[in-house]
Amino acid sequence: MPFNQLILPLLGGYILITYANCFIYWSSRQSKEHLLFASAFAGAVLAIFARFCALLLSKTSWGAWLYHALHNLVNYEGIGTAGLALALGLLGTLWINRAWPAPEAALWLYGRGSLTQLEALFYSSFNGSVPADNAVFRALPIELPLRLLASIPFAGRSVRRRLQGRQSWKIVTRFNEALNRANPAPLMVTMRDRKVYVGFLQHFPSLTPSSMSHINLEVLLSGYREKDDLHVELTDNYIAIFTDATDSATDLPSYKVLPVADIASASFFDVSVFQRFQAQRGLVESDQS
Repeated sequence: MPFNQLILPLLGGYILITYANCFIYWSSRQSKEHLLFASAFAGAVLAIFARFCALLLSKTSWGAWLYHALHNLVNYEGIGTAGLALALGLLGTLWINRAWPAPEAALWLYGRGSLTQLEALFYSSFNGSVPADNAVFRALPIELPLRLLASIPFAGRSVRRRLQGRQSWKIVTRFNEALNRANPAPLMVTMRDRKVYVGFLQHFPSLTPSSMSHINLEVLLSGYREKDDLHVELTDNYIAIFTDATDSATDLPSYKVLPVADIASASFFDVSVFQRFQAQRGLVESDQS
């Protein structure tokens, strides 16, 4: 294959590793040099497979007709193999994303321990679940072929049932029958300026760092941490304001966009546990007085 035709397999490899859900988390965190080598490796695999398919097609009558038709339009040596490698990269990306949607790929990354602690907290909060005890999350070379096979309409029926029957996740909130999913778990987020927000993530966390630079938080309560002992004082009740039946505060969305880089700490928020801490603090202060 001429050198100028290698750009097509390289482009196919780049599309595969930067747009397929199971690769995008890794590829979006690599340097330009690593991304280039990864694209070249994926492109080489695509080119080898495309060459094998081209040789098989050349043995058929309609494959020979396709060869002549293609070379009448673009008369370059190796254009068939190069073009097929690019097409395989595009079709492979579409197939992978259909067989392995982004939310499921993100949960697999969470189960594999690939996410940062903050990312794992966001995902478990939005989904209201955590990895089940003794759950097994297979490595990518095993999980990806199973997912692809399960997406085949008839041949993958048994594999699909096995994947759906796995008990990989444990729900930590209530299951919402109407939405057919677990309710999200509220978060308490402390910013670097000691401002505190309690609320729900409005959107599923992204797999790419650029989209994870900010979060949309549907705020329920807000307050601050005391300067001396950093205990939390909640001062504003967004629930009471935005759910007032007598006077609608606004028709605009009530979420806040918070920069992830300014988050000092984050945790799940359980109002009953918070109240017990507040009660205990009140007892300690009364004993000291």
